[in-house]
Amino acid sequence: MTFKTMLIHIASPERVTSLLDAAIPLARKHDAHLIGLHVIPQPHVYVAAAAEMSAAVLNAQADYYGEQAELIGQAFEARTKGEDLVCEWRQVDSSGYPVADVINAQVASADLIILGQTLLDGDWESRSDLPSRVIMEGGRPVLVVPRDGVSGDIGKFVTIAWNGSREAARATADAQPILLQASEVKVLSLDQEQLMGRTNFTPSDAITVNLVRHGIRAEAAHYPSDGAGAGEALLSYAAEFGSDLLVMGCYGHTRFREFIFGGASRHILQHATIPVLMSH
Repeated sequence: MTFKTMLIHIASPERVTSLLDAAIPLARKHDAHLIGLHVIPQPHVYVAAAAEMSAAVLNAQADYYGEQAELIGQAFEARTKGEDLVCEWRQVDSSGYPVADVINAQVASADLIILGQTLLDGDWESRSDLPSRVIMEGGRPVLVVPRDGVSGDIGKFVTIAWNGSREAARATADAQPILLQASEVKVLSLDQEQLMGRTNFTPSDAITVNLVRHGIRAEAAHYPSDGAGAGEALLSYAAEFGSDLLVMGCYGHTRFREFIFGGASRHILQHATIPVLMSH
């Protein structure tokens, strides 16, 4: 697998620069076609005030979203103009569907999806739980760029969160185009000695040997959680190692289109300060 098509969703004008600063060097490194996507959301109706919301209010919301879309498209074109890679802009109206549904309808033709970490101010993107839905439903690896953006390249020093699960194996395989170019890769197991009794557990040492056979500069690492949550421990190790990318499987299940994530997945999505490549 190679990343020859990358799709980046940009939700607001304020996020164009930070997201493209992460995406453009990655697309250039992989000689990929970069697709920028903005989905115009539907006006948001608060249930408690639905009866009092006039058509004028809804029209004003729609006008605002249209203006934002225009600004995002202009900023995308300005930022990518003159870059030595092929870039394409797409603007899609959600037509009443949830934004995540519209994004998921677009991702099948891409090898890697790039999203921004949700903000902390209760914006519509946070309410929609957008990254988790795309990760769980899209069927493609998703690179989540932290709120404050990135400084430098992504994927030079990589930590893989390994627990022997199907999701971890999927994420590791999906990340191989990046791993092959990495200077150093740590395959990290938290409290591995506690997992050794599982009949389906593949130790980090074994998957590391497989990665080395592919030409990846990988090394197994074992790290005690010391009573911390898995997500907190993973971020702590990544910081100690100096990682610029965390690769991990994403855990959860659907129930009436709402997602209940495992504690580690949700913690990482909310608190990571480095890019995270997630697969389900």
